[in-house]
Amino acid sequence: MRGILKRTLPFMLTAIMVVVLACDDDDNGLQPTDETLIMLVNGSPDAGGLSLLIDTAEVATNIDFQEYSPYREVPAGQQDISVELSPTQASIVDTSVMLDDNAFYSAYTADTIETASILVLRDDINEPDTNEVFVRLVHLAPGLGSIDVSFPGVDTVFAAMSNVDYMGNSSFQEVEAGSYVLQVRPTGTAQDLLTTPTIEFFEGRNYTVILTGYDGGTGEQALQLDTVVNQLPGVQP
Repeated sequence: MRGILKRTLPFMLTAIMVVVLACDDDDNGLQPTDETLIMLVNGSPDAGGLSLLIDTAEVATNIDFQEYSPYREVPAGQQDISVELSPTQASIVDTSVMLDDNAFYSAYTADTIETASILVLRDDINEPDTNEVFVRLVHLAPGLGSIDVSFPGVDTVFAAMSNVDYMGNSSFQEVEAGSYVLQVRPTGTAQDLLTTPTIEFFEGRNYTVILTGYDGGTGEQALQLDTVVNQLPGVQP
């Protein structure tokens, strides 16, 4: 039987249940131009709708928890990025980052609106081989130390999905398309923090799984492993 883990790509990188995140819009077929492209992913359980601003220009609006925006064109270069509560326009977090031209980025929020953090990652999107997908992990669960992601019934722990710290991320892994159950554990232990129902990874796509919520939390603040499609041009999410 062919091993699930094929190879780790040296990408620059530049989340008990699973929620497949809903894309806020249905734009398809976007490719970077001489600008750059960015999406907002709302990983803040109590925030409600969030807006993303690049140098005061709003590029995504009213993105609810466990949802994400389409990629939007923004200027490349050093940019001030801020996230606001959509109804009140109150800023909850901001940062300044260098955005390369002709690229894809994702901006992830984490934690509550009082202590929100933001993580901006470059999405080096490439088309997988036949019957393959690319998957990476982003850790947005405050209060947890480093984590491992593994597949019950399979001996492989993704090498790059091991020992991932809060506000950290793995590299993309190329794996066979198909249905999987994922387990999240504290690094180096057999303690199951979360076991998901079956997740379907469809051929030819790039995915980010994000861990959000709090250990011991309930409702929307429970630990959850959510799935974002880092959409390839011409591929339906």
